Amino acid sequence: MANNATYIEFAIDQSGSMSSCSKGTIEGFNAFIDEQKSIEGECYVTLTKFNTEATTIYQNIRVAAVPKLDFSPMGGTALYDAIEQSISRLNTVPADKRLLVIFTDGMDNASKASFEATKIMVSSAIQNGIDILFYGESNGVRMANELGIPTQNAIVFDTQNIQHTMVAASSYTKAYRMG
Repeated sequence: MANNATYIEFAIDQSGSMSSCSKGTIEGFNAFIDEQKSIEGECYVTLTKFNTEATTIYQNIRVAAVPKLDFSPMGGTALYDAIEQSISRLNTVPADKRLLVIFTDGMDNASKASFEATKIMVSSAIQNGIDILFYGESNGVRMANELGIPTQNAIVFDTQNIQHTMVAASSYTKAYRMG
């Protein structure tokens, strides 16, 4: 991967509570990727889905090769595990632009990682130039702030209109990649 590339790491909640917004999440993510495919420049994507466990679906693939998203909501929410895995990978890529995009509708209830360790890792990642966007339901801004993610990077979404949230994430990412 070239140093001038953009590396986007997605951590998407697929826990049981995401049932009400799974269709919008899938459609929004797919639209996000379609828009990113139209932007010039190297871009690589990793997807980690999390419920009771955090599972990497694909890693460091060119945006043009990203398959359509699909998932079946079930289980708990291993949010901290997903964040820590994602940051660990982002720390190893030589890209100048590294972005972690987190989508969740709930608080962690299944991680092996602790809140305290995740907060330290988030702080270190931000200091090392990793940009983190946190999209969460009603308590999302508070959750993000508690983890050390800046308020301007924490966005509350309506589970019934998650596609709008994905459009906003794609617009931010487009500007990030081009700027």
